Amino acid sequence: MRETEEKQQSFRNGKELLEHCVRTLNANQRGESGGNVALYPVLVIMLGEKCAEHVKYIKRTLDDNWNNARFLKYLKVVKRGDTWQASLIDSSEDYEQCEWGSEAAEFQEAMNKAVVEMLEADEKIFLERNFVKMEYVLDATEEDGREYYDLFQTTQNELYTGELKTLYLMLDQRPKDGNVRKSDELLQYIKSKRKDNAETIYLLSNFLKAGSMLGEKRLFENYRLIADIILLGGNRGGEASFKTNLYNGIKTVSYALVTKPTDEIAEVTLQELLEQIYEEDKKAFSGRMTEKEIRERIEIDHNNGMEMGEDIFRGELENQFPDRNSFCYLPFRSEKEGKAALGDAGISERELNAITYGAYGSFVRKYFEEPVEKLFAQKEKLEEYRMRIKAHIGEKFGYFELLDLDQQRDVLQRILGEEYLTSGVGKYADFQGILFQQAVFESRKTFYGKIKQLYWEELEKQIDAAKRLEEYYQECLKEIQREMIVTGEESESVKKTYADLVKEYVGSHRRVNERKTAFPEIFRAENTKEELLAAFWNVFRDMIRIEAYSYDFEKEVDLRMGNTNEIGRNQLVTQELKKQLDGSIRLKNIIDLAMVKVSCYYLISENAKYASNLRQSDSNGRDYTLFGLNRTDSIEQMEIYNISNPELIRLTREEEDADRRL
Repeated sequence: MRETEEKQQSFRNGKELLEHCVRTLNANQRGESGGNVALYPVLVIMLGEKCAEHVKYIKRTLDDNWNNARFLKYLKVVKRGDTWQASLIDSSEDYEQCEWGSEAAEFQEAMNKAVVEMLEADEKIFLERNFVKMEYVLDATEEDGREYYDLFQTTQNELYTGELKTLYLMLDQRPKDGNVRKSDELLQYIKSKRKDNAETIYLLSNFLKAGSMLGEKRLFENYRLIADIILLGGNRGGEASFKTNLYNGIKTVSYALVTKPTDEIAEVTLQELLEQIYEEDKKAFSGRMTEKEIRERIEIDHNNGMEMGEDIFRGELENQFPDRNSFCYLPFRSEKEGKAALGDAGISERELNAITYGAYGSFVRKYFEEPVEKLFAQKEKLEEYRMRIKAHIGEKFGYFELLDLDQQRDVLQRILGEEYLTSGVGKYADFQGILFQQAVFESRKTFYGKIKQLYWEELEKQIDAAKRLEEYYQECLKEIQREMIVTGEESESVKKTYADLVKEYVGSHRRVNERKTAFPEIFRAENTKEELLAAFWNVFRDMIRIEAYSYDFEKEVDLRMGNTNEIGRNQLVTQELKKQLDGSIRLKNIIDLAMVKVSCYYLISENAKYASNLRQSDSNGRDYTLFGLNRTDSIEQMEIYNISNPELIRLTREEEDADRRL
């Protein structure tokens, strides 16, 4: 599997993530460079905006199968008033990243420049330089369709008379926006203007002869067909005879594509990852936490203190307290009362304040309580403590436990609101030692009131974040499920096979006897929706490194079908190709047209066993021709038809035309 280069990805919703996963898995099916090379310089000219947006499907197929594809040129031509403006795409860019540049030149000038650049390439790049293949694509519903056709007919590059020109006319027979009428009107115009049978025009409609319509998700097939025809006619090597039937006259095509269900594999894998990781993490959550367990997680001690709080208190405050003997120097009202107080370990704070003119209380406030106030007044210290608390919460409470705490906020508030208690026992038994311990207790009580309030605030934030993340997760799951179309027996086998692979993958990451998640980057409470999607993307990317995801078409069938034998697999492929090919001619005419099948092609990896069987058959070279693809994930069959009586091509009935004229 050739993994595509990935930069940090960003997704706004589940649909975007799914599309990217599908694109990536498809890109990873591309084989390494094979032996196919373009014989001629090739210029692909997209006439108008409508077809130009589909150029990537042509470029993808050519890039996948021609080693010198990066030297080909792609032009978009758009009518602007009385002029034709052209723009190019960078042929060296991957097909998914390719974009049309600005309209910087007049068409004839841009075309000549593109041809010159191809001819200036190293002599080894294009073996045949006496001809340039000019491949024109036109959507028949373009408003200026007639002018675009005239441009196709009259344009010639000014360097070579040897041009192999082909027009691919994309017919839109969907009954909306006048598409059928527009397509038919352009067809009638082309029939009247066509010079001779030497002109090559392919009619490729989205309405097939058998009556089925290509929807948006299958429309790419017609553009892939264009690329296949370009490959067949412009490849170095092969018999000239099998190429001849590709040209001259008005033609259409029947087409079958049996492919590894890569899109569905990506869809099922992503959905299963979302669901199974969620369930796996949920399984690690033991259920509703008791108050005792919550206290243990927060590390509340028997005095309502906290282990983390003690670390801060000792590190930040204890070293600021005065010596315990300082209490001997309080200003007593008299020597007698002072001596009496020093000998009375049970004297109260009120009595001490009375005989020291309030100095005791002032001393405790200044040297034991005010340091706490000053500490929490420092913004940088507050931020430091919030970060420590946040890390502590992250270590002690998982995503599902935070969701559980949402239902127990009253318990949390009570636990964290409880006042710090004195144990009543200290290491000092003398008067000043006892006063010192009492002062430290007052300091701790003030400190814990503040640090526990901070803990509660941060814990609330994490609980609220977990609730938002739950909403994001459910949104993403629904957005992905909305885009999935899983039907039929094949889809069921894809779902079962790849759900099992995901289960094995997720299980292999399980932390035995640990409460922590195996995928900490996913259900991190503070994740935004974009971060959640990016985290799932990283897991998906790792998942598809498993060997099964790089299987070729035949191995993948074996994986899903339980290692069926070669005969059974070949029968399956043959039946599917026949089923798709029947009635798949890319034209639905008002009346049956006489058509002559002039050639049949199989496009398949030369290393496939099915290709080996086709190669050894007596029909090879007589009834069909093989073309070796670099991709290993599909088998294509294509039949070329000459339309015997092109004058009979009509997409609408004459009475409908008469009604429109009225």
